[in-house]
Amino acid sequence: MLFQQTKATGSKILAPEIISGKLNLEDLNSLSSEEIRSTLIKITRIGHFTMVMYLLMSLHFDHIFPPDDLATVKSVYELELVPATASKEDIINFMKKFSPFQSVVNYILFPCSLALVLLGL
Repeated sequence: MLFQQTKATGSKILAPEIISGKLNLEDLNSLSSEEIRSTLIKITRIGHFTMVMYLLMSLHFDHIFPPDDLATVKSVYELELVPATASKEDIINFMKKFSPFQSVVNYILFPCSLALVLLGL
């Protein structure tokens, strides 16, 4: 899979922070979700989406749903889990049904989104 330009830029921003010791991943990984967010937001160009994806994909927090992840949202629509007219807020409310295991649902939906892309849907 291609390393997208935004991910490459994020990596270039984080690398010096980690190398210099300003950002210690071991310390970061032992913090709560909110503490991690408040630490990462201080780094220039690290936004909400990057923080959510770090919590979800790297630390495997179980109560994370990234409503801005287009692949997951597309899967929710394509699998007709919500009406085609559903808003972002409707999807967020739908995902609340799976609390506190929203991440598990996301892990199931993500491969579905890849299959949809491969099928050209």
